[in-house]
Amino acid sequence: MFNKYYIAYGSNLNVAQMALRCPTARFIGVSRIENYRLCFKGGGFCTIEPFEGEYVPVGVWEIKPKDEVSLDIYEGVPTHYFKETLSVKVAGKEYDAMVYIMNLRADYAKPSRSYFDAVLSGYRSFGLNESKLFEALEAGTTGTDEAQLVNRLRSYRNAQGLTLRELSQVSGVCAKRIAKYETGERSLKKAQAEAVIALSDALGVEPRQLLG
Repeated sequence: MFNKYYIAYGSNLNVAQMALRCPTARFIGVSRIENYRLCFKGGGFCTIEPFEGEYVPVGVWEIKPKDEVSLDIYEGVPTHYFKETLSVKVAGKEYDAMVYIMNLRADYAKPSRSYFDAVLSGYRSFGLNESKLFEALEAGTTGTDEAQLVNRLRSYRNAQGLTLRELSQVSGVCAKRIAKYETGERSLKKAQAEAVIALSDALGVEPRQLLG
């Protein structure tokens, strides 16, 4: 009996690989994750990160418990990836589905040609928007721009389950200032060192990771 739904956005869109990895999984359709974007991190593997106004094309599978065990091993849970639950729609029906997100301490990195081609094959199998995949590739090779910095701060805060007010209380940085960093109204790169260190400590990351 199938009892869980799984969102795939990387190599697990590849039909041949998924058949070997999770032989009892059943593909149910394509969807998209709103206000996230695809990127390559941690040795050049796919992950997703919050990004307002963007979306990530995905495939949704029904999986059995043994499939989830296999996926956990492949994704390196909890060291390399952790699991979240997101809501997606497939053919008008809404599903709460599991998704793997890479450890937020990972840095952007260019994927290997073989890995990229495996993901691209999955995109083409299901008719997904390939431009999103190539945008992620480009972002990983051009360094961290201001938009990525804005996204990182929000991403780290969300991962810790903190509101703006709570992060302000923990770090001692004004909530209004944090909000301006997250919207890009103020540049985090130009922030005082004390503020960057305080935010990094509160979020459990290194300052260099926060600043890219």
